[in-house]
Amino acid sequence: MGVAFGICGLLTGSLWARFTWGSWWTFAEPKMNLAALAMMIYVAYFVLRSAFDDQEKRAKLAAVYNIFAATTIPFLLYVVPRQLTSLHPGADGNPAFSEITAAELRYILYPAFVGFIALGIWIYDVVHRYKKVQFDIENS
Repeated sequence: MGVAFGICGLLTGSLWARFTWGSWWTFAEPKMNLAALAMMIYVAYFVLRSAFDDQEKRAKLAAVYNIFAATTIPFLLYVVPRQLTSLHPGADGNPAFSEITAAELRYILYPAFVGFIALGIWIYDVVHRYKKVQFDIENS
């Protein structure tokens, strides 16, 4: 779920950046770059899990890597971006939604909110139905 939401966040963030800053990706923006780095860390986790045939070795290495990956996320997404200057609304005196924010940005933000919530509900529903079927099979 984290990778799905991360990809959605990077895609909608890229749309926002294109409209606001005139570029799909701004390398001077630490929040975008660190979010992409966090996604790469978790994609690397899946690559690591598929790299070993021995289940015990795969489980141990993936567990150790996951501890590393999970501890980096708060720093990459919350601590470090707050220490650096940012183009994002709400940072360094840059007002969030205000009279100087283009109204067209709401066409990206609000559907993204609705889409993220709908995606979360859909994933929850799929997992819930799967577990219910699995429970019914085990108790039949």
